[in-house]
Amino acid sequence: MSAPAALLALACYTAAPAPLVGSDVHRALRGEAVAAAPARQAVAEAVRDAAALHSRGRRHGR
Repeated sequence: MSAPAALLALACYTAAPAPLVGSDVHRALRGEAVAAAPARQAVAEAVRDAAALHSRGRRHGR
C-alpha cells in the first residue's frame, strides 16, 4: 500500500473532530433566542459545593 493510500485509509477511520462551539453559540450568532446563563450566585454556590466535596475527599487520601 502506498503512503497516500494509507493516509486516506486512516482518514476514513478517524472520528470527526468535536465542534469548537456548541449549538447555543450558533443560534445566538443567527440571532435566535438562547437560554439565559446561570446567575453569578448559582455559579458561586456550585463552585463552593464542589470545593467542599473535593476537600472532604482529600482528607482520606493523606
